[in-house]
Amino acid sequence: ANQNPGGTSVVKVSTNGMDWVAYTGPISVGPGATIYSYSESQDAATWNNSEVVIAVYSVTPTDGSGKTNNGHGNNIDGVDVSNPGQGSGGPNGEVDASGTVDDEIRAPSDWLISGYASGIFRNATGDAGLVTNLTGGNSGSDFTWGTAYSSTTSANHAGFYGSVFDNVGSGQGFLLGNMEYHNGTTFLGTNATAVDFSIDIAFAGSSYVKSFDFNFGLFSTANNTGTADGDADYFRLNDIQSSGSVNINGLDYRLELAFGKTTKNGFSTIDEFRIHENKTGYGELWGKLVRF
Repeated sequence: ANQNPGGTSVVKVSTNGMDWVAYTGPISVGPGATIYSYSESQDAATWNNSEVVIAVYSVTPTDGSGKTNNGHGNNIDGVDVSNPGQGSGGPNGEVDASGTVDDEIRAPSDWLISGYASGIFRNATGDAGLVTNLTGGNSGSDFTWGTAYSSTTSANHAGFYGSVFDNVGSGQGFLLGNMEYHNGTTFLGTNATAVDFSIDIAFAGSSYVKSFDFNFGLFSTANNTGTADGDADYFRLNDIQSSGSVNINGLDYRLELAFGKTTKNGFSTIDEFRIHENKTGYGELWGKLVRF
């Protein structure tokens, strides 16, 4: 329920990254659904929007669709009672998420993975006079763009700091890391308008690393609205689902991103992260692996 004074805000919810809708009562969701929610201000001059809160509805998978082991290793990952611990994903899977477990007696969706996420910026594009550290094919976890307007201002900057995750299942939201964003004051004609971004996931217990590719749109405001929120610059995910995929236990998954909580001076929705002018803030970046 909306705990704010009447008429000051509307609670908005989104299921699995779909369009935001006003919350009017209980909603029905399926197993593994990710629910996003925030309070949208109805009086921008007095109140800011709240941070986005993320919750995941999880159930324990069953093995009702599994088969009885026949001892010949002809299951998804090549692991059965005759060769425990020797599977490597098999011909139909890049990742053996089930370890020493015989896949013939477990459902294909019954897996948990652990690992570490990192992020890389590359291929910045923008104004004819674009100034950036990502030139000549350079890439990295830090990205700067624009020419500072004066000696008392600085260029724009973003950085990504990855996180460890543990025991994540299909469709379950997990923290990939935090994005730092400094909204500098720069000359027109020197800014980036888009940048490619890759999330690299190193899977625990193996040397396998998978890259998932995304693209951010970058938006610089004219700083003439008279409000901090209105003058905020922002990142926007052009597509919340990755262009690449990973095969786990014979099934294909894409990585889906969403911005989460932010520090002060910033605010976010699922696909946007905004920072006030000449301020620095941090925002969570969440992911989940979804079948397609």
